[in-house]
Amino acid sequence: MLGARLIRVLVIAPAVPVVTLAQLNLPSAQFWHGLRPVLYVAVGLCLLATVHELGSFVSYFGHLGALRSYDQDVRALLSATLSRVEAGTGIDWRSVGVSAYCLRGVPWRRRLIMIDELRLGSGPMPGQPPLRPGKGVVGVACKRSEGVCSNWEDYVKVSIAMGRQRWERQDKEARFGLTWGELLRTESLTWVSAFPVYSRTAKLVGVVAVDAPTDLSGADVSRVIRDLAASMGDVGSPPRSWWSYVGRRNG
Repeated sequence: MLGARLIRVLVIAPAVPVVTLAQLNLPSAQFWHGLRPVLYVAVGLCLLATVHELGSFVSYFGHLGALRSYDQDVRALLSATLSRVEAGTGIDWRSVGVSAYCLRGVPWRRRLIMIDELRLGSGPMPGQPPLRPGKGVVGVACKRSEGVCSNWEDYVKVSIAMGRQRWERQDKEARFGLTWGELLRTESLTWVSAFPVYSRTAKLVGVVAVDAPTDLSGADVSRVIRDLAASMGDVGSPPRSWWSYVGRRNG
């Protein structure tokens, strides 16, 4: 999505000044008379950009019903999971975070993009690096295609006590694929548990995760998170224009 926007900016940025200067006859009408092919290209690029933006606008509102339905389904699943984690652990619901990610990108450059997150507490948001398979608890669960649960608070404490140089000499898997800076940004996390999400065709499509300041390794809590993963697989991947919808919803 960001790449597409960047391409549009790079296309429009040189075209708009060209058309504007030609309309104002700057530096002169004679100057632009000899550059008509350039003007035609610039006008064409502006027209294409306008049509594309209009198409995106129409597409967004055309999918609005599906977007709202998907939003309600995901929110209901995250809310139910948060409630079940609270009931199973006795932890204050305001300290629990539940999130869902989808796997995107080409096979050699996959990324885990957050679909949505439910975190009702008013405290600081835990820092999370850009995720991909093999990075962080969520990324490791995706790469291994199995559930991963970690007492992250203890892991960070041990890592800091170890010192940066010694920690960085460990293999990538022992570092959860993180850099030292990324590790420090996750210091506020306590326990994290993540499970891969499989579609109805048994294809790996994402990951769900729960974080809370309590032990999440018990069988009951693991069952809750696996249920969320199965339900997200049934709900399916986000519809078109989902991230535009989320941006408007959260804005």
